[in-house]
Amino acid sequence: MGDLLGPEPVLLPGDPEAEDLLDAGENAASVAAGHPSASVAWAALAEQALAESLGFRKAMEDSLSTGLRARDMAGAITYVNPAFCRMTGWTEEDLVNTGPPYRYWPEEDHETLWKILHEELHGRYSPSGFEMRLRRKDGSLYWVDSMIAPLADAHGVIEKYVSIRMDITERKRVEQRLAAASEQLLHRTEELQLTLDSIDQGIVSFDAGG
Repeated sequence: MGDLLGPEPVLLPGDPEAEDLLDAGENAASVAAGHPSASVAWAALAEQALAESLGFRKAMEDSLSTGLRARDMAGAITYVNPAFCRMTGWTEEDLVNTGPPYRYWPEEDHETLWKILHEELHGRYSPSGFEMRLRRKDGSLYWVDSMIAPLADAHGVIEKYVSIRMDITERKRVEQRLAAASEQLLHRTEELQLTLDSIDQGIVSFDAGG
């Protein structure tokens, strides 16, 4: 998979992983300072620490069940994680470097999805997320809860937008079944009320006729 944040890891102050990596580098540097011949060993140690850090990050990323997709300011997809590929049925090669309309957009929803994308590209999106219907490679429809997060460079300029998606297809099915059951119950209640009203009217008519 591509690198979501770029070729180098972002190490934040207070991050235990970052502190361990820096400690390893400082220890190796102090050894190298007293023994110039140890510079090769220091470089190897730093490279190993970085590889372990990146390996851990990739393992965590690959284990996510949440789909991640990054796109540039022109709308082209620059990154997808394995969960996103599983969700859509398309591979990384199928998706990266493609633009809208995306392969997973249902044709009948193109107009709605174009409007959503236009709002995103102009920084107008709901921070609480929104629901959208998409289509898998096999043609089946699925629903996702999508949230948008901007990725900025060192100067605060937004370079990419990351979409965080959770498959809510089963939840939507349950909601639809409940809605159908509620509608059916309401219909039966109305029919029962009409029957009761008819019975009451008949009783009133009988009493009036003696």
